Amino acid sequence: MDVDPSSVEVLEPGARLHSGLEDGDPLVGTAGWRRLTDLRTAAEAGPPPRPLRGTTRAWAELFAELHRLAHPLLDAGWVVVSTETDAHGTFGDSVFYDLERDGQVIELEHCDVEGDLVAWPMGEPEDPDEPIEATLRLVSPTADQCTEAFRQEAWLP
Repeated sequence: MDVDPSSVEVLEPGARLHSGLEDGDPLVGTAGWRRLTDLRTAAEAGPPPRPLRGTTRAWAELFAELHRLAHPLLDAGWVVVSTETDAHGTFGDSVFYDLERDGQVIELEHCDVEGDLVAWPMGEPEDPDEPIEATLRLVSPTADQCTEAFRQEAWLP
């Protein structure tokens, strides 16, 4: 559906966005995401790309890629304690490993959309009303980039 920007009534022409409006937005940085802006700038940029509808790859392929990226952790003694899938039709599908070593647990997510690898902290959040921040986010990483990032997080010797 196309909307003619001149057909939109602006109720508060001088209104500004709340500065913290995007804080904690889980979509920041995903494909097609754009910063909130005024109507004129949005109209000049044109419509955002259509959201993805599902994955083009099978779960087995996504898990194989996650396994390849997580391989340095597995070699260092991390153990996969559970796996999960998330069929998210709007932003692409994801597969997860929950990994444990010496009582420490991390969750790795591999996203089909951009090939991102995201690490999430496990356990109860300090404030359940606050959004959970990713521990690590790599966009379309190589195995070497994963290894270096895992070292920086002190997950590898």
